[in-house]
Amino acid sequence: MANELEQRLSFLGDKLSRGQLKLAVMESCTGGLLATAISATPGCSDYFLGGIVSYATESKLRFGVPQATVSEHGVVSEQTAREMAQAVRRCFDVNIGVGVTGVAGPKEQDGMPVGCVFIAVGCGDKTDVRRFDFAGNPDVVKEKAVAAAIDLVMEQLSGDF
Repeated sequence: MANELEQRLSFLGDKLSRGQLKLAVMESCTGGLLATAISATPGCSDYFLGGIVSYATESKLRFGVPQATVSEHGVVSEQTAREMAQAVRRCFDVNIGVGVTGVAGPKEQDGMPVGCVFIAVGCGDKTDVRRFDFAGNPDVVKEKAVAAAIDLVMEQLSGDF
């Protein structure tokens, strides 16, 4: 899987560089794994401005997720993922923002099951969010979420989103 992910990240990096697009991420349940994967790609400094690991709710709020969203929908929700993607775009002034929130495990959180992950990709005036229900231990859930986030960004860039 690592080699396949590296290939997808390289392809994504080429697309971002050719389009002169910039990317930033705000991630929670993946704990920085998405930023780590992207930053391991040669030449990523051309398009990857950075990431925020907003594991605690307070961090999400500090970096721009509205308290009302968290209070009404919870930290593991479509709405929070959307706000995370939009907030990181503002924080880094980038074209594309990715927000990832979910439950990697080992136990459910706020009524959401282990493996439930929301990933949002914002580009232009559109922010799309998808829910995933991944099976596996926390490490597997995180790896699957990273791969899904990369795929969603590529879909957004292809106009298939």
